[in-house]
Amino acid sequence: MGFLNRFFGSADAVAKGAKRDKALIIANLKDYLAGLIEKEQIINKLPYQFGERRIPFQRLKQLLDKEFYRTRHSEERRKKVIS
Repeated sequence: MGFLNRFFGSADAVAKGAKRDKALIIANLKDYLAGLIEKEQIINKLPYQFGERRIPFQRLKQLLDKEFYRTRHSEERRKKVIS
């Protein structure tokens, strides 16, 4: 078992890493879902905000930029892990 521990760490270290990763995944998913809800609310209000569309469009752009950054960052991490 000592040989594998050099590559994967001890069982405790693997368990702690999995727990940390699970918490990070859940936090990111909650953030993503909250963004979806907010985007939907903004889009649903757009037809009724004739003169005030600039502000909702700016907020929608901020949310989409944030999502794009997370997606791009995630892809870069996957490429590093694979190579």
